[in-house]
Amino acid sequence: VDDEDELAASVDIVETEQEPTEYTYPSNPHVSFCDLPGYGTPSFPNLETYWKTLELEKFEIFLIFMSLRVTELDLAIIKKVKSIKKSFFLIRTKIDVECMTKKPNAQLQEEDLLSKIKDYIITSTKHLSCAEEDIFLISNYYPYKWDFFRLIQAIMSVMRSPET
Repeated sequence: VDDEDELAASVDIVETEQEPTEYTYPSNPHVSFCDLPGYGTPSFPNLETYWKTLELEKFEIFLIFMSLRVTELDLAIIKKVKSIKKSFFLIRTKIDVECMTKKPNAQLQEEDLLSKIKDYIITSTKHLSCAEEDIFLISNYYPYKWDFFRLIQAIMSVMRSPET
């Protein structure tokens, strides 16, 4: 779905969602995603209030999106999701930006850069026992690159699982 598509989620540099917005997966009408307001914002500064207000326990799978660094807010959400024994995936976005902004004379090749990012996430979440296979590096502008396809497969796999 393109950003300009009427079915696309709102995207902005400021908070855009105040309520959960549901989107049906285009190729499977039995699967839907909910775009939730951000946690750790003026509207939802407290995790417990956020959790109760949005009734997050009703969701089957959590997609936890991160850009740049793993934050305390990310870790709190991961810990909460793990405490209720729900499936989740850690999704590091804007990988295209990372690859484009690396210094031209940098020694890191793209593959090394991706490994460094993934290793950072693994190290940052180690105390929460996050599985490496549940970490995905993506760019919404390049859905055919990096881990986007693997992410879709993982989501569909969990959706088919009798445990969810």
